[in-house]
Amino acid sequence: MPNENNDVIVSVFMITYNHEKYIAEALDSILMQEVDFRYEIVVGEDCSTDNTRQILLEYRDKYPDKFKLLLHNENIGMMPNVISTLKACTGKYIAMLEGDDYWADPLKLQKQVDFLDDHEKYICTFHNYSVVDEDGNILIQSQEKYKGLRDYNSDEMCSGATAIPTLTVMFRNVALDIPHEFESVYNGDTAIWHLLGFFGESKYQQDIECASYRIHSNGVWGSLQQVDKLKKSFLTLQTLKKNPNISADIENKLNRNLELLMLDHLASSLYSLKISVYFRVLSEIFNDKEKRKIFSVSSHFIDVISRAKRKIRSSIKKNLFGLNNSMRSLKIHFLEENIRIGKNVTIGKNVIIKTTDGGRIIIEDNVSIESNSFLYAQKGEIIIGKNSFIGFGSQIVAKKSIAIGNDCLVSAYSIIRDANHGTKGHIPISLQPHDIKAIIIEGDVWLGAHTVVTAGSSIGQGAVVGANAVVTKDIESYTIVGGVPARFIKKRVD
Repeated sequence: MPNENNDVIVSVFMITYNHEKYIAEALDSILMQEVDFRYEIVVGEDCSTDNTRQILLEYRDKYPDKFKLLLHNENIGMMPNVISTLKACTGKYIAMLEGDDYWADPLKLQKQVDFLDDHEKYICTFHNYSVVDEDGNILIQSQEKYKGLRDYNSDEMCSGATAIPTLTVMFRNVALDIPHEFESVYNGDTAIWHLLGFFGESKYQQDIECASYRIHSNGVWGSLQQVDKLKKSFLTLQTLKKNPNISADIENKLNRNLELLMLDHLASSLYSLKISVYFRVLSEIFNDKEKRKIFSVSSHFIDVISRAKRKIRSSIKKNLFGLNNSMRSLKIHFLEENIRIGKNVTIGKNVIIKTTDGGRIIIEDNVSIESNSFLYAQKGEIIIGKNSFIGFGSQIVAKKSIAIGNDCLVSAYSIIRDANHGTKGHIPISLQPHDIKAIIIEGDVWLGAHTVVTAGSSIGQGAVVGANAVVTKDIESYTIVGGVPARFIKKRVD
């Protein structure tokens, strides 16, 4: 129903600092919204040293009825900027977007308002998102499955046990009583979801197109090392416990989430053979009086550490990760929690599983990867489906996307790369650009030994590729091909 009183229904909350390369795209994604209500754009600009403020002023001059700018004369820091910007929002609902991210669905705001108008038990709604690089190239198409996006109840929100993406959320503009201690937290969104949890539940809306979360070198969270993310997440959850309004039950759940967070990271560090990193964090905490005070170290917390050590020893002894006995030679490099390995996965000696620049690798259940294989997601994504086999010495390298289906057999020394090196005569070979195109290998495919699959190729369900073949184009389902380049030989028949 149209808003007859012309009240502000949605305040679009935005904080920004040194986003001159990205903020126009963020603002345009707001201004493209198709709505039957009035909205405002409230921006907290934290004294940027680049051209961000000038861009904002130009937009305000062009759309004076939409913009409310909070232009700080000095840098006040992220959380104080969050709090002051929230207080300036006057809408019935608040939608959040930072200055380096952007939306894609022109009906996003309308869909979220309609839902909250019709469902009073929910305090907020959120949706799916993609991950892009600084140029807007998609690194991860969807986070729904990887992050486990779903509805959350009030207790889960209050105890910090959510994965609500900030750039997608809309919540009711309730009077949030923000404790003074929260001004120092690094994960401000977790603190906000904690406070909102006292007012209701959160809904994951699946009918809204993915927003885009941008990873770049100046990003507040994305630029942090994993060890720093760990420390800041711990400190945020500890700070939530200082909220005087929490019940004993919520405090117990916060303690439990602290324990799970620690054990999860310690388990991941075991997986990547970086156990020492996390014990170094603990050592820093307990050797620093100020950090000890922040952590409010208790017998419970010390017990968590003791149990974590026991878990590591037990994991090594019992092989809980499903890896074979050559686990000690496995090298896995972690960035952004972006490597996920399923159950009953067998990995041979000297296997390297590596990601950089926001890349992601997902290995589903019951996969076997033989020794000396190399999996590298350089910005891109590698997915290996259930029950598949990667033969000895194979290489899978993705700059965009390589998807291998279920029940596939990739024989020894196969090479699958989604980037073809250029060969133009006037450019030195070392400087040639890459032609980057996704590779799709459907289920029940057999690649013979020494097969090469090049960028942009698609291999259909049930196809067989002969040994030493080079796949340069699409292969039809249930066909047998071979040669250089791979050509049709015959159909697979019963």
